[in-house]
Amino acid sequence: MARQLGTVLLSPMAINAMACGCALRPLPAKSLQPVAFSTAQQRGAADLGCPAATAQILSKETIQYPQEAGSSETPRRAAYTIDVSGCGTRTTYLVSCDDRQKDCVAGTLQKKTEGEPQLADKLRPDAMKAAQLRGDSDFGCLTATTEVLRQETIEEGQTTGGHEPPHRAVYSIAVSGCGKRTTYDISCDGRKKGSCVVGTVQTPARE
Repeated sequence: MARQLGTVLLSPMAINAMACGCALRPLPAKSLQPVAFSTAQQRGAADLGCPAATAQILSKETIQYPQEAGSSETPRRAAYTIDVSGCGTRTTYLVSCDDRQKDCVAGTLQKKTEGEPQLADKLRPDAMKAAQLRGDSDFGCLTATTEVLRQETIEEGQTTGGHEPPHRAVYSIAVSGCGKRTTYDISCDGRKKGSCVVGTVQTPARE
């Protein structure tokens, strides 16, 4: 008697993944995170003159470039906002990474010009709102208030075709209410409405 072979059905997504050899491949924002972290830490240690400087990732994203018709290229770039502190000082970098080269570059902070409006000033209300909402949720307190302790505009690195205007800003915002107080690191993207993200939560303290 002839043996009947079983039939295995594969979804179109699984077939495409097998065809391109990209099944279970992590997105660049995840796979490149250790390289980005090390790049920011080394740059910060040099800029701050502090070999013991430590880094914290505030935000990360995979950058999807528009694809040409018929193209199936997977995302290969990622961007991170990373805070570096040590020896009583701190700074923030925008780190851009390329998955093909396994290489990352730390961008510098935008230098403030007297009288010139900063992106950080424009996005400040959104950052304060994001911090207050997070504080209300964490404290269970609807009367929480905010105080901006630090704000910086991130200067993007040079890309092919010229200079890219700054579109990121980072903040340290203290939130107080109902006898509690904590500080949040906030990262905002001026290209996207309501894009402020609450990153690392700093050590909370009682008022």
